[in-house]
Amino acid sequence: MKISQKIFFPNLDGLRFIAFFAVFFYQSSIISCLNTDPTSAFYQFAFAQKMNGALGVNLFFVLSGFLITYLLLSEKEKYGRINVPHFYMRRLLRIWPLYYLMIIAGFLLFPYVKHLLGIISTETHSPGYYLFFISNFEMIQKGFADSSILNVLWSVGVEEQFYLAWPILLFFIPTKHLLKFFAVMLAATLFFRFYHSNNNNVIYYHTLSVIGDMFLGGMVAWMAFSKPAFIKFLASLSKATILLVYAIGIIIILFDYKLFSNQHLIFVQRLVYGLFFAFVIAEQNFATNSFFKISNNKFLSKWGNYTYGLYCLHTIGLLIAHFISERIIKSHNNWFIMLFDFTVGLGLSMILAYYSYHYFEAPFLRWKNKFAFFTK
Repeated sequence: MKISQKIFFPNLDGLRFIAFFAVFFYQSSIISCLNTDPTSAFYQFAFAQKMNGALGVNLFFVLSGFLITYLLLSEKEKYGRINVPHFYMRRLLRIWPLYYLMIIAGFLLFPYVKHLLGIISTETHSPGYYLFFISNFEMIQKGFADSSILNVLWSVGVEEQFYLAWPILLFFIPTKHLLKFFAVMLAATLFFRFYHSNNNNVIYYHTLSVIGDMFLGGMVAWMAFSKPAFIKFLASLSKATILLVYAIGIIIILFDYKLFSNQHLIFVQRLVYGLFFAFVIAEQNFATNSFFKISNNKFLSKWGNYTYGLYCLHTIGLLIAHFISERIIKSHNNWFIMLFDFTVGLGLSMILAYYSYHYFEAPFLRWKNKFAFFTK
């Protein structure tokens, strides 16, 4: 099949790297050096910022919803339909090879290494949930896996669940009715979150609780694709307006541990962040008065191409770094351990992702392009 044209949003790669880095920050032991009262205001603020790193997953979801929806709408308009089997093949070739390699590492390599180190594996998670991309439901039941390699895969499972249903829905739903569908689905996710607001695991891991992020991204894609007035509005935004929205969003993130401390407000928390991230994506792609375009940063843009590998492999980088600081260097200085684990773990993650992309994922990506209607 001939690839007919390119669709490329140059600022998305940098946003992907920012999303990864937030998750890496969350997974690291970044505040372990703080020997202070856990009840102090300073510690609570610092701990809240570490936990905010998990918002990188929210951003990933909104990005996925935007890009996949825009590409599918473009395909539907240009060719009159969506080739669902080709879509599945593109996702399979992009996601499955590294994903299943991580499952092997998590269930076989991780406990074997623990055994060599004289540590007993206490894994309670089942490979079946991971094989069929539903490990988020096991996270709800059991919490974190013993193997930290597995703990990041729940979000990949949620994305695969979305990818399974989304092209079929877009195939059948007329484009002009999509806004109503988005509104109904967002309302449904809010109701689901409200009903389960007292169960943190359901709120964070359940598909119906988090899928709203992708619908928000999809809504931005639909408006950008179908409503020229929307693009015109974004293009006309002043620098002052853009800065104001960013300032409000950042303040909410910094102080969310106070703003959303009331359990009754938890159900709207994800919607607030989703709206902010949707604005960031729309502003970066379509505003003409942006104070900064992420694509101008070559480092972020370059490494944004490796974010799937970075996301999947960074726990291995952190594990190796911590093994070196604890077992080889044998440092007892918390500041040194924190800085060593963070910097060396990040460096190792980037090395692993680079070689994974070029020497493991690349052949599958070349096959993937044979099923693509659009390319970067």
